[in-house]
Amino acid sequence: MIQTKTGCYFALERLFHPQNGHCKGLQVANGVLTHHASRVLPEKPFKSLSDARTWVEGFVLWYNHDHRHSSLVYVTPNDRHTGRDKEILARRRFVYQRAKMKNPERWSGQIRKWSAPSEVTLNKKKNL
Repeated sequence: MIQTKTGCYFALERLFHPQNGHCKGLQVANGVLTHHASRVLPEKPFKSLSDARTWVEGFVLWYNHDHRHSSLVYVTPNDRHTGRDKEILARRRFVYQRAKMKNPERWSGQIRKWSAPSEVTLNKKKNL
């Protein structure tokens, strides 16, 4: 078993990556999940409705509080929802600016854009 930062538990054998069938991108340090897999899916069917609900509850907590989304500039949905994303992204911007000033020879261009997206949607409709 491993534990996420919010206390959700997952068995390593239940972690699944849809592209290659294993835990690509997953890092476990001291028994704590420190990185995300693209998807976390159960390997076997649930034994009961209660087991399924428990798993989904843990997944939702992980997804909203631990999983950093690329479309949210690597903050969690909860960070975005509560407005903490602006502070987190400002700190990141400051760290990158300071690093570039300290070692400009390591940078070939501008620092990464650490701005919160103005709009976040699920399954954004494409303009035809």
